[in-house]
Amino acid sequence: MATPKLLKVRSRNEFHAVLDAWSERHPLHTHPYLEALFADDVVGIEQIKRFSEVLYVFCETFHDCLIHVLAKTRDENIRRAIVQNLYEEYGAGTDEQGHLCLMRQLLRSMGYTEDSIA
Repeated sequence: MATPKLLKVRSRNEFHAVLDAWSERHPLHTHPYLEALFADDVVGIEQIKRFSEVLYVFCETFHDCLIHVLAKTRDENIRRAIVQNLYEEYGAGTDEQGHLCLMRQLLRSMGYTEDSIA
């Protein structure tokens, strides 16, 4: 997928509209792996484990991406939106509710060890 061209947005609503439109066209929504994983057929534990591994790495990377965008933008409304998202990603003040913490709990429940998660 081509990298979207840089846009200058004037408000948080406009930013969200652009992000939503881009997200709807993202190839992830039609990726064969996810289509197969979430098909009506019965999904095996190995598929779920693999998806969870990939999702964990995505969560780690997503945080880095948000922080990078936050550092690069000068728009205070966009910064506030990203800070709010990061706050929620990291558990909204409750460590155990952070998305990475929840993902680690999920992986441990499927038999992963701390060493295999890291």
